[in-house]
Amino acid sequence: AKKRGWTVLVKGTSDAKGQSDAALSYIGAKVDLLAIDPIDGKAMAPTVAKANEAGIPVIAFQSKPASGKLATFIFPSETIAGTFMGKAAVEWCKAKKQNPCKIGIIEGTLGDSSGLEENAAFRKVVGREKTAKIVGANPTDYDPARALNVATNLITANPDIDYLYAWWDQGGAAAVEAIKARGKLGQIGVS
Repeated sequence: AKKRGWTVLVKGTSDAKGQSDAALSYIGAKVDLLAIDPIDGKAMAPTVAKANEAGIPVIAFQSKPASGKLATFIFPSETIAGTFMGKAAVEWCKAKKQNPCKIGIIEGTLGDSSGLEENAAFRKVVGREKTAKIVGANPTDYDPARALNVATNLITANPDIDYLYAWWDQGGAAAVEAIKARGKLGQIGVS
């Protein structure tokens, strides 16, 4: 953008309404292009429709809005990511030799297609391992404070839990903090 002399406006939020409101303000400002990473594809669909009506091209990345016309969609394979994280959990479980190896999941937003895709792949890999068992999962709407609460609750409800999987980096960092608070760093795996 700098090389081309473009002005880039950035607004970040971890809730669907805040994200939609930010995008609507850019549409009202008549920006030339709108680039979004939808937290909730269904919630962002009406906003994409408004951008379409205004003639503003929309680029989405990571997660796809549920409807609306996109100029382009850029995304990684979340199936591959979830598969790798599932394999990491299974390897951790094999090394610990626990049966069952107890795994907790710190979810993001249940309307996030990329998180759901990654989670499905993780669960598929873990589900094939006869000695692994998912003991709990809760959504956090990608809020790190809620992720800390979910991780703490998973550890409290399952004092012998072996592994925590989070859908996003800050959720993983919150899991590490919960593990540290219990004095179990190195005893509970995280991805």
